[in-house]
Parts: sequence; C-alpha cells; structure tokens
Amino acid sequence: MEKTKILIVEDESIVAEDLSESLSDLGYIIMGIAETAEDAIRKAEEFNPELILMDIMLKGGKTGIDAALEIRKKSDIPIVYVTAYSDSGSVKKAEATGPAAYIVKPVDINKLVDCIELIFLKRKRKMELKLKKEELDKEKDPEKRALLEKEVADVSKQVEIQNEQRMIFVDS
Repeated sequence: MEKTKILIVEDESIVAEDLSESLSDLGYIIMGIAETAEDAIRKAEEFNPELILMDIMLKGGKTGIDAALEIRKKSDIPIVYVTAYSDSGSVKKAEATGPAAYIVKPVDINKLVDCIELIFLKRKRKMELKLKKEELDKEKDPEKRALLEKEVADVSKQVEIQNEQRMIFVDS
C-alpha cells in the first residue's frame, strides 16, 4: 500500500522535525514543513499533499485556522489539527473549518497513525459508495441491479456510521 503524502504546518522546529522523522520512519512521505499560514497555503497548492497536519498557532499574523480556511477554498485535502489548545473556543473555531481530526499535543505517534488510517478508510468508503452508485446507474439487468442496490445500501450504512463522527478528537 502506498503511504500518504503529508504536509506538516508547525512553527516549533523541534516538534515539526520530530513529527517528520517519526512519520517518515513509518513510511509516510513528508512533502514539506511550513512555519507560517502563508507558507502552508503556498505549499499545499504547490505539493498537493494527501493530508495536512496543522498547528493552530503559527509564526506571522495568521493562524492555522486562517490557513485551513484558505486551503479549503481550493482543495478538499483532509486537515488534522495538531495543537496544544484544547479549550472549547479553539476547538469550535477549528471545527468550523471542517477538519478531519483534532489532536492535542503532546502527540502520541501511534494515535496519530491510527487517526490517519481512519481518515483514509472513511475517504475510501465514500469513494467506494460513489463508484457503486455510478455502476448502479448504468446497470440495466434487474438481477445485477438488485445485487448492486444491496451493495450500495451496505456501503451507505458504513459511510453513514462514519459520518456521525464528524471530527476525530484525540487528547493525548
């Protein structure tokens, strides 16, 4: 299985390097590290990562939330907030950007990996559902349609269950 391409947005170089090294050792591909919101937006567009790990407080005048809002205008790249802030105000602001997850520092790398895998399982199920629906729309044979309708219903149920949890929250 091809490993996920990740952009790390973190202004603390020690934390960024630790995340980068830990994830690289596990086979993930680190596309780059950004320290500011502006750099994150530029690198997200340039590298087109499959996932962004985003701190909320960054160098410069803008936050990770600001960066996420800009990135969301052009892309549906899953964003995982990795931050020291767990207060309800920060979580609500972050949640408004539609993140895939919110992880409170210090990061447990095993929990982060589990989170990444869950995010991509959810995306895989959604893609599977889309493809099954397209296949169903094209199918004319009544027997095959009946089988496809059952498959669509099964996958729809899985997607629905996964969608009930909008955002994964991990407090280390």
